[in-house]
Amino acid sequence: MVGVCFAVMSRNVEELIDYLERLVLVKFSSDERAKLAQELPKILEFFRALDQVKELERYEPLFYVHDVPGRVRDDEPEEPWMKHEDLAMNAELVGEGYVKAPRTVVE
Repeated sequence: MVGVCFAVMSRNVEELIDYLERLVLVKFSSDERAKLAQELPKILEFFRALDQVKELERYEPLFYVHDVPGRVRDDEPEEPWMKHEDLAMNAELVGEGYVKAPRTVVE
């Protein structure tokens, strides 16, 4: 992930926001774009700081901050919060009962 962030850091913030919209298949409102424009430099600076960590291979991955066993709920089916027709109405591409997303990986 850090490599992706550094690869796009040379772009200006608006180009980066456009790239993120295409990557995650969303369209940001002007308010969201303004907020992202303020937050993205901070986020990228955080990744720069993470990139400075030396000898990261020495450490085991930390899955939980505290050694507390995960709580698991009973898996009980629930009613959908939105009808399928309403979801399909807001999607750009719909086919055969599901939402299609454009290809994001180039071979």
